[in-house]
Amino acid sequence: MPKKADSPEIDYKYEIYRKMIHICSLSIPIIYYFIPKSTGLILLGFVLLGSLIVDILRFRSEAFARFVYKVLPVFRKHELDEKKKQFSGSTWLLAAAMLTIIVFPKVIAIISIAFLILGDTAAALIGRKWGRTPFLKKSLQGTVAFFFMTVIIAFVTPRVTDSWKEIALIIFSGLVAAIAENVARGVLDDNVAIPLSTGLVLLLGYSILFPGLDLVLPNVPV
Repeated sequence: MPKKADSPEIDYKYEIYRKMIHICSLSIPIIYYFIPKSTGLILLGFVLLGSLIVDILRFRSEAFARFVYKVLPVFRKHELDEKKKQFSGSTWLLAAAMLTIIVFPKVIAIISIAFLILGDTAAALIGRKWGRTPFLKKSLQGTVAFFFMTVIIAFVTPRVTDSWKEIALIIFSGLVAAIAENVARGVLDDNVAIPLSTGLVLLLGYSILFPGLDLVLPNVPV
């Protein structure tokens, strides 16, 4: 049997468990839609602080680390390395979401974070189960799954216009995000690469396709 392009570092059932936790993060863009940016940053800041504390404690206390790993057997190999002491994927996701909300308008931040959560989940589950065709640094199957998920998001996410051009722009940004998720390995954590690449493409695309458009969602707190 040929080796899969996306070889799992943890058992697949735990990968599913990890991604179920990952999907819970979808509460970030959903809640952010209904509250002001300042409030969202405060709430997210507290959650990020909690995640950082857990990481620091597991770095410093073997007993605490064993407890965390037993309760949450979802850490990847590089996150378990005692010498490297790398932050967990959850911490990176929360930090990336916070940075995305700070840097980009709300509509762009919501799309970018949704791509990160749902696109990355699709890529991981499909790529690790059926990813047998190498493509760039990961698998073709995982990258296609990521892109397919972003297409779905493009049609259901809040938008500032009714134009087909905006949907096309979001789909294109999804393609860029899918590639970023694939090639980020070893260069930049994909939790950071995905929303930042999406946000930059959308910001540039809106300025070209809709010059002068105020990127504010109607009847949504700013």
